[in-house]
Amino acid sequence: MTTMQNHLPTENPADLEFQQVPIVSIGGGLGSFALVDRLRIGGVSTADIRVVSLHRQPEQAFADACRDSGMGPRDRLRSESSARIDNLWGFPGYAAREAHETKSPGLILRSLVEPVLARPYAPTAGLVQHAVKEETARIGWNKMTVRGMALRVQRQPDGGYVVLVRRRGNRRDLALVCDYVHLALGPFGPKLTPEAVGFRLEHPYPQRLVHAYEQHSEVYDDLAEHGGSVLVRGSGIASSRVLQRLIEDRERSGKDVHIFQLFRSYDDDGCGFTHHPYDFPKAALGGQLRDTMRRLDEDGRIELSTKLGATSTPYRTEWAAPLREARAEGWYDALAGEVQQFVALDDQVRAQIRLADKETYELDVDYVIDATGMDQRADNHPLISDMVQQGIVEVNDLGCLRVGDDFVVAGSENHSGAIFASGMNARGGPLGPVDSFLGLQSAALSIADVLADHGLGERLTPARSVRQWWKWMGRKSL
Repeated sequence: MTTMQNHLPTENPADLEFQQVPIVSIGGGLGSFALVDRLRIGGVSTADIRVVSLHRQPEQAFADACRDSGMGPRDRLRSESSARIDNLWGFPGYAAREAHETKSPGLILRSLVEPVLARPYAPTAGLVQHAVKEETARIGWNKMTVRGMALRVQRQPDGGYVVLVRRRGNRRDLALVCDYVHLALGPFGPKLTPEAVGFRLEHPYPQRLVHAYEQHSEVYDDLAEHGGSVLVRGSGIASSRVLQRLIEDRERSGKDVHIFQLFRSYDDDGCGFTHHPYDFPKAALGGQLRDTMRRLDEDGRIELSTKLGATSTPYRTEWAAPLREARAEGWYDALAGEVQQFVALDDQVRAQIRLADKETYELDVDYVIDATGMDQRADNHPLISDMVQQGIVEVNDLGCLRVGDDFVVAGSENHSGAIFASGMNARGGPLGPVDSFLGLQSAALSIADVLADHGLGERLTPARSVRQWWKWMGRKSL
């Protein structure tokens, strides 16, 4: 232990508590959950897995993002029935579960005839969160979780890794000695554009420019109480949720709220929006597009992934129909262009916009809600940035971890271990929709097969898969 302590990034390594396990997953969200669920199904014990997380439950970060973007438990996600993050086999799907819980058998029929005779089914946020909670209890999630923040991952001279964890409360820091590390940290945070950052640095209070993925309920409350004007920037799923919330609040309160929306480019066919039911075509997960992606080099993968995953939003009647009425009644206006600068006025924000026709336009509003997405660069995470500087991982041109077809991070392999990555941190790799429910499960399957080949867990043979599915159906604890 002395040699190991001499290489740990702490002034008093003797004060550390040490634990030795085969694999540590850092993140604790749905990416960690997908891998841990697959490993437990493959026979890996809770004693052999540690998950470093700031949350008690793996769905918490997902639930927080839904809440901050204005999405309630009954709102529908951008996913399909069989994409069950809590069910490795995808059967029965979310539609069957919702049909059973709500006594609505028509949901099953709808999922069978989509998309030709019906719009694609999508599960609610609450349904997904509740299902994940059930599965975490079944696999013994709490026995594997370390509440805290991973401060550093360091390669050991004799092979393997040490993960240094700052635990919550007054407990001693923890050094997790392991052979394998799994990185599933998700986004670094909301994506703040340079003009938004500049505005915030000069005018942090009062906060009239908020991001869709930050807590900003006070904006809706103020508009519902006093009325006013708001600029929504963006045309993806987050902007759709924001628009739905603003429209519903306006109808409920009766206040005069004028909505402006700024598109980067305007799609005439979709009233500005590009409509697709999912982030990526289904073939990107297991069809021709996935095969094509695997054959491409890194530059080709990034180019194709960026093209297939371009900004779009599903068509939802619950917000699309009221939006048409808003256009007709004159309290919704759409613009196409780029913000050049935000300027603080006495009680408003002025957006200086360069329109698509190159003209300059100034718009004064009470609030700006920036729906420009999440910061997807993995190397913006301090933990990953430090690993890059150590030279134990590599990043691609997207700033995400460079992974192979088995989701092993380039540069991380040694004679007794490796680092894996999945989810948003692995963008630009062999799988386009890597951050979708099915993408997380696909990565988990690949990683678990690599680990099984090295003696940790078992591959899912048809016989084992059927037995484990039967246990899942019976809610039998592992």
